[in-house]
Amino acid sequence: MKNSIHIGLVLNGGRGWMGGYEYIKGLALALASLPKDLRAGFTTTIVTNGALSDSEICQLAVSDTKVISSEKEGPRRTLGRRGLWKLRKKFLKQSDPAFRDLVRQKRIDFVYPYLPESGVPPNFNYASWIYDFQHRYLPQLFSSEEVLARNKRFERAARTSPLVVLSSKTAENDFQQFYPFASSKARLLRFRTPQPESSFSGDPVLAQREYCLPDKFFLAPNQFWKHKNHLLLFKALKLLAEQAIFPAVVLSGSVHDYRFPEYTDEILQTIHRLGIQQQVYLMGILPRTDYVQLMRRSIAVIQPSLFEGWSTVVEDARSLGKVIILSDLPVHKEQDPPKGIFFDRTSAESLACKLREQWTHLSPGPDLGSEKAAHAFNYGALMQVGEQLLGIACESCSA
Repeated sequence: MKNSIHIGLVLNGGRGWMGGYEYIKGLALALASLPKDLRAGFTTTIVTNGALSDSEICQLAVSDTKVISSEKEGPRRTLGRRGLWKLRKKFLKQSDPAFRDLVRQKRIDFVYPYLPESGVPPNFNYASWIYDFQHRYLPQLFSSEEVLARNKRFERAARTSPLVVLSSKTAENDFQQFYPFASSKARLLRFRTPQPESSFSGDPVLAQREYCLPDKFFLAPNQFWKHKNHLLLFKALKLLAEQAIFPAVVLSGSVHDYRFPEYTDEILQTIHRLGIQQQVYLMGILPRTDYVQLMRRSIAVIQPSLFEGWSTVVEDARSLGKVIILSDLPVHKEQDPPKGIFFDRTSAESLACKLREQWTHLSPGPDLGSEKAAHAFNYGALMQVGEQLLGIACESCSA
């Protein structure tokens, strides 16, 4: 193994998958948070194939981290080279020859996350990432084609990848159950969502007023996908309205579920049918800075999801010291946020009870004392993530 390892973090999708963007950004920050003596043993490059703004690139380029575009800085796509790549795809079964050439050109030793589209191993060390097994537990939320595609992709990861990273012990247990032949490949890497100092110097009251929101509100930040369980939240609000209790709830996130395009209409119709439209504020996708300030301003966060891999919402709430009312998923209990309040994810009555209790006695944020304690914890937790990822990279390169 070389004295210094060149780690390549792969960011696919750009703005089309902001969860992936935040995941890779968090890993880059985790590596950058390590002590100077450890940082001397590796360099980090983020490889993206999506269009990013200058500000997004600046957020990624922490410490000595480099950010390169596979489109702009990869091998020139000359006619001859394209022909060669086609030949390599056809005869060598290489599904991604251009990316392989880029890794070799930049002398990257370890790539994460990476999964070849064929069983042919690449010419570099890598680890795959399986985020969760939602399609196994909630197959009704996927088309049969997508279930088959995920099963094939995860099976290929289990069989061909040297190491497979899981984001929770819950997912790791699932992996070992579904692919017992590959159980020794599993590596656990729980991620955190770091908050820069600027998060705590922003003005949450100003953000609340700019969006014309009431002073007191819950924040429920999730895409409008069926498994996020918004309909149960709306039923809980209706139950509270019948008791003359009218909490305001701010909903942020994409309003489109690619699997069920008609679900947006069902969301809107349910809000109006239940008569809770005066309490529900649909914000759509918010800029990250505004989202953070509104979470600080909220009295608490709501995470009612029916399935998660390792919830970014929970980690965001933890990093800001917020109370969070969350469904009783095993992975949520594994995350165990210090201000977590669990409810039965199948019961609107259970959620309504928790909302009523918190609406009665909580006040709008920010809570500066809780934020300070959370920030101190998150710094140490982030270093731990960096150490674990570096350990996975070193293990891969020394195998």
